[in-house]
Amino acid sequence: MIQSGAETIEPIAIKRQGLHPFDRKFIEWSAARRDLPFVLALHRATGWPIHVIALHVGRHHEVQTYYVMDDRGRVLAPNGIMGHGPFSFTWFQDIRASHSAKIRSMPDPGELPDPLEARNTLEIIPLPDIAEAAVVYSAFPEKALIADLGRGGILAGVESEVIAAALGLIRNRPFTDEAGKRLKPRVESDDLNVFTRKRCMAFSEALLARPDRAGLRGCILAEPEFFERSPLTAAGFHSAVFHPDGEIEDAWGKRTPSSAAQLFGMKRWVLSADAYASVRDDFIRSFDGTPGFYERRLSEATRLIEREWSR
Repeated sequence: MIQSGAETIEPIAIKRQGLHPFDRKFIEWSAARRDLPFVLALHRATGWPIHVIALHVGRHHEVQTYYVMDDRGRVLAPNGIMGHGPFSFTWFQDIRASHSAKIRSMPDPGELPDPLEARNTLEIIPLPDIAEAAVVYSAFPEKALIADLGRGGILAGVESEVIAAALGLIRNRPFTDEAGKRLKPRVESDDLNVFTRKRCMAFSEALLARPDRAGLRGCILAEPEFFERSPLTAAGFHSAVFHPDGEIEDAWGKRTPSSAAQLFGMKRWVLSADAYASVRDDFIRSFDGTPGFYERRLSEATRLIEREWSR
């Protein structure tokens, strides 16, 4: 075992205000615009990826809000910086209130969708009593969003409002200091989320294959129980590359194990390099029934690293 630690994870509960909120007038101004100008200004200032919450009914979808999330799983929003669980639960409550005639009960908080498991297609969690309806949230492809500027799409005419939101960020210095900046490389949100969950093993293997990572070891980050049972039947794990300074490297770049543990909601965690080889082998064998699946994921990770890590 290399490292272990414990994190304070905010419980899922209604929480309307986080750290360093903006004033009520700004919050209301931003909410009327689905927080889009604020999110664009914040993304440009910090580099943290953009996400979206939407309500789907059949083929129709309505964006409820845009938001920004950092590498610790915290949502950066006008009402402050808070854990993703409380933020999501609050939005579920808001959506229930606005559709109270049709929704009589809420999903169990443990069933809240995971923003790290989506790419282009959205993860869907059904809401009771609405036929073919769902609340969804996912990574929002940043390239598509930014490219839409000035093309008559959702961003047409909002540039002046983005400037107003940027001025608001400047005035709330405690918020911007707490939000920090995302270091390079900056993998875009849709690819980032894919290789943070489920395909992280392919990503770590692709990183280890780089000549400039020669001599480094892979590592497994998981809750302690993971190492006490059969790895692939226990709770989830995250694979990464371990550096001599104690930090890890994954799709988010180089960062502390603590930040990754917070992102995955791990209250207690262990980081082990010794377990990496056996977990990797078990993981690859789990795809034996789908020939070429792991190899394709490895190839995707390799191309992404070559494109982003060389910048």
